[in-house]
Amino acid sequence: MKSVTLILLALLLCGCENPFATRSADPPSIRRGTWEDPTFYDAVLRNLENSYNEQIIDNFTDCLSENFRFFPDPEDNAQYPGIFDDWGREEESDVTHSIFTSGTTTGFIELALVDTTMEVYFYPSGDSVKAEVIYDLTVEQEKVSAPRHMAGRAIFFIFEGTGGIWTMSRWEDSKADFSDSCSWGELKAVFAGG
Repeated sequence: MKSVTLILLALLLCGCENPFATRSADPPSIRRGTWEDPTFYDAVLRNLENSYNEQIIDNFTDCLSENFRFFPDPEDNAQYPGIFDDWGREEESDVTHSIFTSGTTTGFIELALVDTTMEVYFYPSGDSVKAEVIYDLTVEQEKVSAPRHMAGRAIFFIFEGTGGIWTMSRWEDSKADFSDSCSWGELKAVFAGG
């Protein structure tokens, strides 16, 4: 019996470098920038605005639901055929990351979401909000073909998911009514390779 115990102890000690050493702690989970837990629907809009102004892609992506869809202004869809087909969360995140890291000399991005109108819908399967906002976006970047100033109207559909967390599942974009305006969708199309 004593020899079996010694063999088991020897095997145990061979399997690890130091059985009495403490393990390394996991790195802390720290969110960068300005972030509100989206336990209320309007926090999603504030997080979207802050993520753009602070250029933090993780915060931006966390505003989007897994089944997120983007729908451009019809003129943008015609000008950039095929670009927006099946535009989902991955495309949105990749293009926004490109915008944030576009080799800006000043790193200047300024987004203002103003004049918000919200319609709240209550459903047994989860509540939802249709938020219509006027946006004004300036992006100083080095991509020659990309617009620098975008203005228009966006309709965001925000849904309450599990655990009371709200995310955006749909974004409909429209250009401003003046003739030389560029939309947010046009900026996305240029950075998507259009």
